[in-house]
Amino acid sequence: AISDITSEWLYFYKSGTKTRRPTTILERSGPDANTIKLGASVRRECAKYVNNIPHDSLALSFLSRLNLKSDTFTKSMAAISTVLPINGMLCDARIADMLYDYFSDLYEKDEGAGLVSFLTRIGISVSEFEVERTDDKVRVRTRHVGEDGKEYTLSLDDESDGTRKMIALYHYFDAALKQGLSLIVDDMDAGLHPLLVRYLVNQFHATDNGAQLIFTTHDVSLLDKKYLRRDQV
Repeated sequence: AISDITSEWLYFYKSGTKTRRPTTILERSGPDANTIKLGASVRRECAKYVNNIPHDSLALSFLSRLNLKSDTFTKSMAAISTVLPINGMLCDARIADMLYDYFSDLYEKDEGAGLVSFLTRIGISVSEFEVERTDDKVRVRTRHVGEDGKEYTLSLDDESDGTRKMIALYHYFDAALKQGLSLIVDDMDAGLHPLLVRYLVNQFHATDNGAQLIFTTHDVSLLDKKYLRRDQV
């Protein structure tokens, strides 16, 4: 069932001002139209549409679809749509589902080279993925080259938790780095080696296209100016 909207708000901060007080664009305290308050900058143009906003739709989504003179809502939606949020606890609990979805729908042979290259750079020695799809299941095996130079094959289920997590999250990191998106990850270091977390942080430092990594972590070794400035913490 679709739930009602219980609260919603949108503010902006003017750059270059000494006071960091927010200016209200939109505030909403319940599903009904009479709980929606518009800021002075958009009130005249948008007030006539408020009664048409459904109780189960965000006012921001509704107003951004209208042909308004103000670009406030379309710009806000564009900014939000470039954010990729990942709940760390949910992610760890759903790794198997995420991997199934990835290899069922998103993974293509051409992308395999990029995934293998990414895993190689972070020290995971997978040389190839073998993916078999049927109507109701997908079977994935990984190939490794051992120290003796021979190839070995493993089921993806037999890989370590850290390896499975990075495969599941690969397309999020890849999309953020290539497209200049913002990636938000809760509890990012869970199940990952500290050196891997530092590598991921450095990848975002090395980009100049606006890609951002916003994350929570218990890894205090990142509190070093080699990895993060004080103003980034």
